[in-house]
Amino acid sequence: MDSETPADDRLTRFKSWLVREGYQASTRRNYEAIAGHWLAQDAGWALDEKQVAAFARRRRRKRGGGREVRQALHALRRHLQGDSPAAPADDDVPVLGDFARWMTAQRGVVESTLVTYRAVLAAFLSALGGSVSALDAGAIRAFVLERARRHPRQAGGVRTAIRMFLRFLASVGRVDPVLVDAVPAVAGWRLSTLPRALEPSKVQRLLDSCDARTITGSRDRAVLFLLAHLGLRAGEVARLQLCDIDWTGATFVLARSKGRRGERLPLPQQDGDAILAWLRHRPLAADGRVFLRLRPPFVALGSHGIADIVARAMSRADVDSPSRGAHQLRHSAATRLLREGASLHQIGALLRHRSPDTTALYAKVDVRMLAEVAQPWPHSPPC
Repeated sequence: MDSETPADDRLTRFKSWLVREGYQASTRRNYEAIAGHWLAQDAGWALDEKQVAAFARRRRRKRGGGREVRQALHALRRHLQGDSPAAPADDDVPVLGDFARWMTAQRGVVESTLVTYRAVLAAFLSALGGSVSALDAGAIRAFVLERARRHPRQAGGVRTAIRMFLRFLASVGRVDPVLVDAVPAVAGWRLSTLPRALEPSKVQRLLDSCDARTITGSRDRAVLFLLAHLGLRAGEVARLQLCDIDWTGATFVLARSKGRRGERLPLPQQDGDAILAWLRHRPLAADGRVFLRLRPPFVALGSHGIADIVARAMSRADVDSPSRGAHQLRHSAATRLLREGASLHQIGALLRHRSPDTTALYAKVDVRMLAEVAQPWPHSPPC
């Protein structure tokens, strides 16, 4: 899609797309108004998450409905990516689409990872003036270090995205392979924090807050069971398909889990019962995913939709939490298993950690036990 297309034409195309996708009339009107406001301010095509959050805050202060703003702009992003694989408007836009296809074919990454990479690389290309021909070691280092300074917790992800992009460019002969080594290392402190887990009583309150007699409650309860009992990631729950579940063997396969790995996990009785309760209410849809939106079009929930279910349950159950995302329940599941006597190896196997170092974080979770074995700090004798 041409970046010079007037905002009115872009909005008309978006309206047509909403109709084709089957959105309800009331939803279309709201999304059109939000998208029109976004396009009128010429906010750019990248739909950068930071820009979206700021836009949602401004609109919420004036009119309320911050969550609907994010949903509308997510729909706009889907529309733009369908018409043009890469969102930023510059001469090198096609390279991001080629990169996404290369990452899917060669690295087996999932869409949620590509969304994160696109946001970083859109900013990277913008810093280069829109062309990879301006790439050199100095530009790479300047971008990575500046992002690390401004967003230290995202530094590792930025570095990975840039390295993958440079490897792709080198593989197709657009840059010198030596530039991959120009990505600077960024200081990090692994295992420096305690896992942020909820007490079992709070987790139970979340589960009890869902009314399994309703369509929304049955879906949300099944989602929360999988997150809280099995420690699944939000993306893994979102990608679960009906054909992945072996009801006779009481197992299911995460064939589309992180990376390319396919793993079979047990399906406990209560989790299976919760999924069955939801399937009795589940709308008929061509999509084979287990968990769907509850308004037309009946498409699969994404990772953000799963996280929204957790956030709403926390608000409904009045649960105080260090964070309000789905990963909070993953930490809580690991912590509960450790306190029930499971070994770190068993916890790592259930959570599908690639490195034992990742699971080692939970060794610090029982602060009382650590206090009992702590040794006094040795004092040097006076001189």
